[in-house]
Amino acid sequence: MKSESIWFYSPYKKDYIQNEKSIIEHSKLDEAIYLKENYSHFLDDFRFLWDEFNSNYFGNYDKFDEVQYPKGSWKKLLFKVWGLKRYKNINKFNSIKNLLSHYPRITSCFIARLAPNSKVLTHSGETDAIIRIHLGLKIPECGQNICSIKIGEDIMDWQNGGVFAFNDACEHEAWNNTNEFRYILVVDVLKNKIENQLNSVNIRMGSIP
Repeated sequence: MKSESIWFYSPYKKDYIQNEKSIIEHSKLDEAIYLKENYSHFLDDFRFLWDEFNSNYFGNYDKFDEVQYPKGSWKKLLFKVWGLKRYKNINKFNSIKNLLSHYPRITSCFIARLAPNSKVLTHSGETDAIIRIHLGLKIPECGQNICSIKIGEDIMDWQNGGVFAFNDACEHEAWNNTNEFRYILVVDVLKNKIENQLNSVNIRMGSIP
């Protein structure tokens, strides 16, 4: 039987033809359950980022400026990207070390900071091989749809300690219409069917400086 092909972003044929739901039931994901249950530990590790506003920890590691408004309003603190670990950052935070050691199928992990009164324009991820999970770390107090993400036709409001999961290949956009910074932990995990296809492949894990 021919296995279902994986969609990858291409500048020549970038549209993702959706054949599954945008929002994924997070209660069936061990990683999402772990994030929710260990929110207090993540909070203990990361609270200094906003209490003392440690902006130097954050940077932009990809060509993402064209979908930010204003430019430079979305930054991330990187721990892992496409299987490569950034040990310099991981070793600073026990909560992240524990998370990544528990769940090796996590392909990427980072904190995303969105500036006040800014937005991330409509875009899609690079592939449908992963499930993206968001954990709300420090969310501004506001009303419904004020600090939110739209995935397909669904609008989700971040909540402190709240999690949700979605197909990153689906078009999505985000906004923060408040006067405070928004912080979330982003975790990408391989879909089970993709992981099963890769079981016979020996992947060498590396690191980035």
